[in-house]
Amino acid sequence: MTLDQTCLHLYNNEYKLDLAYQEMKALDALINAEGNILHHDCMAESMGLNIKLYDSRVLEKSISRLRNKIKKHFGINIIHSVRGYGYRLLRGVVSVNQTNFHS
Repeated sequence: MTLDQTCLHLYNNEYKLDLAYQEMKALDALINAEGNILHHDCMAESMGLNIKLYDSRVLEKSISRLRNKIKKHFGINIIHSVRGYGYRLLRGVVSVNQTNFHS
């Protein structure tokens, strides 16, 4: 799968999934996280949530919705919870489209 940050979608050879800006930022943060593991606070910050005030349930629900959205379209769960820490992206499944020349 490829994350297109310009057009805000995730796509493969068969499907294209439109993403909200926050969803794209969450995936981008996971892709760029060292070891593909990201702490809850870093995930919240990447999604634009105020890390001093955000409710962890809001973050959990947002990630759950994104996880289910991706699984529904592509049939694979690419975001996994790391108990007591944050989230992990399945390795080697998502890359970032650096240039965008398609319509």
